[in-house]
Amino acid sequence: MNQNQSLEVAKLKEIINEIDEEAFLTITGVHEVMGGRFKKKSIH
Repeated sequence: MNQNQSLEVAKLKEIINEIDEEAFLTITGVHEVMGGRFKKKSIH
C-alpha cells in the first residue's frame, strides 16, 4: 500500500466511524475489475 492509498484508507475509516462506530470493515487488494463503469473519484 502506498502513501496515497494509506491516506484514502484513513479517510474511509474516519467516514465509516462517523456513520457507525460499530461497523466491521474489511479491506483487500483488487488487481482486476470487470464490467460496469468504474471511475476513480477524489475523496479529499
